[in-house]
Amino acid sequence: MLIPAYRLADRLGRVCVKLGLKMGDEILAGARRWRSHPPTSEQVATPETTTLVHLTLTPQQIPALIFLFLTSIILIVGVTLWFERTGRETNFNAGALPTPLSGQALSTEIAQSLPALNINVSPLPAGPTPTAPPNPLSLGGTIFYAYRNSGRTNLWAQVLGRPQPVRITAGPWDDRDPAVSPDGTRLAFASRRDGTWNLYLLDLETGGVKQLTFGLDFKADPYWSPDSQWLAFELYRQDNLDIAIVNAAGGDLIPLTADPAADYEPAWSPNGRSIVWVSMRGGNPDLWGLSLDDPNERSYQPLTDTPVIQETDPTFSPNGDLVVYTDAASPLGLVYTHSATDPKDVAVEVGQGQFPAWSPEGSSLLTVAPQESGADYLLAAPFGQPGLAQIAYKATSGHIGAVTWSSIILPETLAGSMAQASEIADAPVWSEQISVPRAADPPYTFVSLPGVNAPDPHLSDRVDEAFTGLRRTIAQSVAWDFLATLDNALIPLKAPPPPSMEYDSWLKTGRAFDFTQAAAQAGWVEITREDYGFRSYWRVWVRARLQDGSLGEPLRQPPWNFSARYSGRPQPYDAGGEYYNIMPPGYFVDFTTLAEDFGWNRVPAESNWASFYPSILYWRFEHRDGFDWLTALREVYSAAEAATQTPVPSPTGTPTITNTPTKTITPTRTPTRTRTATRTPTSTRTPTPTRTPTITRTPTLTPTPTGTWYTPTPTKTVGPTPTRLPIP
Repeated sequence: MLIPAYRLADRLGRVCVKLGLKMGDEILAGARRWRSHPPTSEQVATPETTTLVHLTLTPQQIPALIFLFLTSIILIVGVTLWFERTGRETNFNAGALPTPLSGQALSTEIAQSLPALNINVSPLPAGPTPTAPPNPLSLGGTIFYAYRNSGRTNLWAQVLGRPQPVRITAGPWDDRDPAVSPDGTRLAFASRRDGTWNLYLLDLETGGVKQLTFGLDFKADPYWSPDSQWLAFELYRQDNLDIAIVNAAGGDLIPLTADPAADYEPAWSPNGRSIVWVSMRGGNPDLWGLSLDDPNERSYQPLTDTPVIQETDPTFSPNGDLVVYTDAASPLGLVYTHSATDPKDVAVEVGQGQFPAWSPEGSSLLTVAPQESGADYLLAAPFGQPGLAQIAYKATSGHIGAVTWSSIILPETLAGSMAQASEIADAPVWSEQISVPRAADPPYTFVSLPGVNAPDPHLSDRVDEAFTGLRRTIAQSVAWDFLATLDNALIPLKAPPPPSMEYDSWLKTGRAFDFTQAAAQAGWVEITREDYGFRSYWRVWVRARLQDGSLGEPLRQPPWNFSARYSGRPQPYDAGGEYYNIMPPGYFVDFTTLAEDFGWNRVPAESNWASFYPSILYWRFEHRDGFDWLTALREVYSAAEAATQTPVPSPTGTPTITNTPTKTITPTRTPTRTRTATRTPTSTRTPTPTRTPTITRTPTLTPTPTGTWYTPTPTKTVGPTPTRLPIP
């Protein structure tokens, strides 16, 4: 009821303002005419020259003007008095807060129904940050984190002081982004258990799970208000990421941002009056902030402006003075702190890792330390002293996601759904089946990939089920057969390799494949960059065929634009490209993560990838299983074949210059005498000194063939050819 009344009052007020502006313009115009052409003594007495403003109003317009003005005043005063008398009345508040909210009514173009939020918070701790103990793990509490293993992401809890973590959610879906309420009673998280990404609440006492949001639109990364009554989160709507809030008791979603740039990963301040988030408004991920006392898009301000840093995963310190975040573009995963209120503050490096989280009292930081190869770590370190980090937990496999550290201690005997989840063990996502048993050398052979279009569609019998499982899973995830076409599968041992390919390529072992680059060139694949030390890796995102929210998720990291190297600008030319300054719209599926579920690992780009495109290798995935190249080769080739294989040098566009023979300055002193049919022997000095070497160009430049790099020959197969079921 309030909204239509305020809108009507607003329109009436605008009419009055426009009319006043018109009258003001006429007054100024009349004054300018008076100064430029002052009236004569004869003209002063005339009524026409004594009027500076020539504004014509008919007798019918004057009552209408008075009516509009009075109606606007009556509406504003009346509605205000009614509001003060009856209190707040909203459509979205399904469960009212324990005490009535009061305060200034907030009305903006973004959320005209946003109420005055009276966040009840405890007094913030005064003074400097508490001193951390030498071992932060002695602080106790419980660490909640998302953990992906065996093809699923579930929530786990590690009670500090106990030997092993415990699973608290389970099922054939993904759960992630855990956030414990400040009162310690509930755990908010994002889940796909209903087929789409929505927010859920887990009661930590009873183990009951409640769905908080509904619909196909993507919702994730919840963050609690300090009074445990509201949640800020990221919402994907109209092809754009925005920040919104929702009452923890349920109800409608209240958007806070509507800028065309992506806004995501919100954090709520401990005093309850401001929210900080990551935004692409400046063409690069930066921190932005808003005040809930004035939630107007025009009043939002940047907190950081760092073109070379990509801020991600911000969170407030418990006293509200600092915001801690990770630089996603850093090869070392650097963690920084920045003033929560001063945009001019200089960020300070305080550690390394992803998903930084504060200890409950604010003396230490918890981060995830991802490993280039191997399992991830959970590290806790005193604030500003990363060299004293302690391992809180090391995963045996898989990857650790977002984390949060709470002062609560879960009981050893869990209740409800948490008790059921703690008893579930991970099952492998695929199993190896030998289709053609062999007793001779080699022990395994190559098998065909039915329905796959590739120059030689074969893989080792040891990994073909892993490929088939991955192909089926990505097809179900994006609703199209992404792996039906490959640029490469098997390359026979003695076949001429593609340009720039090393002689010990894993494509020769039948344990690697190259997905088609045409998908990326057509816009169906986006590539994000991830650096570890001196090596660059790529994460592959495949666009879902259905863009209604039922498949995939939006991107929250700008992709890498390889084509920028051809823009004529020196910086992207030297860097091999640059980050996009906007977030591509749409829903995508993380193919790299799905590939790892089936044992297929991405490979790092070669050191010269910035200047040599074939060295980028974002398209290649390998299934090594801990083997070295020769061991993997011997699985599918006999000892004689592996020993006599002739490495073929890779043809390059630049000829190799070989000096033949080697320049010799001093000739042989003793001549070699050769007897001929004549009586007098002829003395011949060998070799004749040649000061100018003969230049031999190797190899001869040959035009690169199109299509297949070699003529595939039938693969030797002992026994019957295995039959493969088509991909559904």
